Amino acid sequence: MKEKLVKEISKNDLLLANYLNDNYSNFTLASYIDYLASVDGDKEALCHVDKNGKRREFTYKDLSLLSNKMANYLRKKGVKKGDVVALVLRNNYEFYIVSLALQKLGAITLTLQFANKEAQYKSIFRRCKPKCVIADDYEIVQGKDDAGNKVSSFVLDEVDKSVDDSVVKLCTYPKSSYSSKWCALDEFMDESSEFKSEKVNILDLGYLFSTSGTTGEPKLVMHNYGFSLAHYFTGLWYGVEKGKKHYTMADSGWGMGTWNMCAVLLHQGTVYINDYDRFNPEYVLDCMRDENVNSLCAPRSILVPLCNYLEKHPSCVRPSLKTLSSAGESVDTEVKGRCKKFLGVYPREGYGMTEVALPFYDMDNGKKVLSPLYSDVFVEDIPSLPNGEIVVKGGSIGLLMGYLDMLVNTGEHFVLSRRLPTDSKSRFVWHTGDSGSVDNMGNIYCEGRLGNTVKVNDCLVNKSVVENLIKKHPSVFDCVVGSCADPVSGNYLYAYIELKDGCSLSSEEVKQFVKMNLPNYCRPKVIEFKKLDRTCNGKLKRADTVEAPSKKLSKQLVYYAV
Repeated sequence: MKEKLVKEISKNDLLLANYLNDNYSNFTLASYIDYLASVDGDKEALCHVDKNGKRREFTYKDLSLLSNKMANYLRKKGVKKGDVVALVLRNNYEFYIVSLALQKLGAITLTLQFANKEAQYKSIFRRCKPKCVIADDYEIVQGKDDAGNKVSSFVLDEVDKSVDDSVVKLCTYPKSSYSSKWCALDEFMDESSEFKSEKVNILDLGYLFSTSGTTGEPKLVMHNYGFSLAHYFTGLWYGVEKGKKHYTMADSGWGMGTWNMCAVLLHQGTVYINDYDRFNPEYVLDCMRDENVNSLCAPRSILVPLCNYLEKHPSCVRPSLKTLSSAGESVDTEVKGRCKKFLGVYPREGYGMTEVALPFYDMDNGKKVLSPLYSDVFVEDIPSLPNGEIVVKGGSIGLLMGYLDMLVNTGEHFVLSRRLPTDSKSRFVWHTGDSGSVDNMGNIYCEGRLGNTVKVNDCLVNKSVVENLIKKHPSVFDCVVGSCADPVSGNYLYAYIELKDGCSLSSEEVKQFVKMNLPNYCRPKVIEFKKLDRTCNGKLKRADTVEAPSKKLSKQLVYYAV
């Protein structure tokens, strides 16, 4: 693996390739940042804007010295090699300093979403047993009660109720009544900037990520320290350029927050982070323009309102983006065209997940690239289904080590391949659970989750196909299609649709639109218009949006199935 990766990286970056030749087996992102700090440490590595608009800049040398201070501080607090440290830090700049410090300690970084509740924290902490939790004292507003009063909770309170007193608790910006139980993280500035890093192996467990939970209970995904190096190729997809700013619109609690840091810093770019409270397209566009952001990665749910704002405000000067990428949700042809028209760039799509670092991705002009991280990426046939399943073989880095404390779930995905010959050195492959197709050129396309295929009137229907079609309607912002059991047809489809601002649409118009483009059995029987629930990084919460309402709708089965 070392020789293959070094050869690929040397095509674009001789500095990193030469460093890996001497340091591959003990590589961490933190060790490479220290190296960059010694050779060209005055370049800007991080530009952070907090929720109050305060701007901070950090050079590569700053990150190296500050992470040394943080490592000394955490060691005094009892954190040692192999310990799990949980981070609930939204988009605080401290996230980057702490992440690098934990690598220097040889500790395991667990990133968590700030919107979790006590029950979720307890479930996660029971499995990973953290030595320390570092959190931001952030207020989560849930809405209003019957009297119109604000209903909210603080992150520190939710976490505090989930761990025992033996866990070290550190917080940033203490301001609520709960913070009295926590130590202030900024005490790390009093520590020495000299630190000798623990020796680790690139294949040692270094990261734990909780899945988004869009289709069920979140799992804890295990990755080794090589996870950071794997995302060098994510940086190529991003279009990161040395010395220029890249902005990924994702919270640090998701895997994307960590791999964004890795992808940008490995390419000696500048990570741009804006920790705003509520998304505002005008504010985001102004910031990107003023900061001269060179490349952007954002989900479809962010790209659509950005384009809509620019369309409604033609006098607004758009940011000078050189590259645009999108992951997490498929981007339909119409939205891609609008991105080109209003943002000036056609978006690159990347296929990946928390478990697997970008097996394949688009570059300019729609050219698809297979990642050199893996020995093989292919679509394995599934009897009775029109598409197969995307599977990934091999690769000591980039592919997860498994699910923490979930041997059954791990075993369900790491299975013998039916395609590879029986004398193959390793027939075990990772089954992604995603449906895929292959065109005449050998390009692979993700067609949605395998669970999205159901039988209606003895005909197979892929719910993702129906979803993507409905999204093409000019009045539709987003859509989720689910299914319920039907004693007559086997199953029937229903759709929840979120309309664009100022648009109207009837259920009958939707049915006719689907009927004009797909067979009759693909029409949803039940259609409801509503604002769809999303995770804090913009992905649809399918477990809440589809599965729970399906129980309510099934009571109306006889009426709607006729």
